[in-house]
Order: sequence, then structure tokens, then C-alpha cells
Amino acid sequence: MWLRQLLGYVLLDRFDTFHLEAIAVYCGWHGELLTWPLSALLGFATSGPAPNLGSLRADFYEVLQDELDSYAAWKERQRYS
Repeated sequence: MWLRQLLGYVLLDRFDTFHLEAIAVYCGWHGELLTWPLSALLGFATSGPAPNLGSLRADFYEVLQDELDSYAAWKERQRYS
């Protein structure tokens, strides 16, 4: 479940503003930081060729566009009310 959440954050960076190349998880019990390059992770996530991150981001935005736009409008109303 935490991996899906991290990937969701990666996909929300629609314009590649942060130039994310990897995700990381800190395992406090072991004092270790586990990192995975996004290219490798996307390759492991599919049985075929690794999907294009830009295409995945566009598809993700298309699915969530109405909700994201509604949230942005709500925040603007809060900010300027």
C-alpha cells in the first residue's frame, strides 16, 4: 500500500517539476534507506516493456482531473474569500 502511495506522488508530478528519478523508503527498525530507480520499478511492475512515465502521468491526470480541479478551486476560494 505504501508503494502505491509513493507512486501516486510520482504520478502527480505531471510536469516533471521535481525531476524525480527514484523513490525511497526509510526502514527505521533496520536503520536503512531503500531506494529504487523509477525506471527499474516501472520495468518490474509490468510483464512487457516498461511504460513511459510521461504517459503514465498524463493518464493519471486524465482520470483524476475533475477531482484535482475541484480541490484547486476549493483551495482558491478558501484563500481569497
